[in-house]
Amino acid sequence: MKKTFLALTLAAVFGFCACNHNGKGEAADSINDSTIAQEMPMPKLSDTYGEWKLSKVGDVDVEFDATVTFNEDGSFAAGLCNSICGRFVQIDRRPDALRFEEVIRTQMMGAEPEMTIEDAFAQALDKVRSFHVYAGQMSLIDEDCNEVIELVRL
Repeated sequence: MKKTFLALTLAAVFGFCACNHNGKGEAADSINDSTIAQEMPMPKLSDTYGEWKLSKVGDVDVEFDATVTFNEDGSFAAGLCNSICGRFVQIDRRPDALRFEEVIRTQMMGAEPEMTIEDAFAQALDKVRSFHVYAGQMSLIDEDCNEVIELVRL
């Protein structure tokens, strides 16, 4: 009897989850959430292409000119105090998955706090596992779903 009750409970929960799906690969909490899902489509890697202004690293606002360019060939370049470049690739066959690889950085000195932000940016690139682009902003997100880098399209 207990096994039957558990099986029925699990079936009901999974059935609810399956029915509570908006058809876009996202769960909908209510009927109104399907409207939100239509406004915020699943990101595509091509959404990242172009030049972006670095606006935040972690919780720190970037108060100086720093740009990041994402190219169609999968390369990126960032201009902070030093140049940082490498490759960005999709991982896990998920449309929103992203990882930075082969990252290199010049080693010139710069003024503070720019160097502190640059160091944090370089470390944050290693943590990125996904991205989201919406309304001219891009968030680079770590495995714990924390935004580690925020960019604004130029």
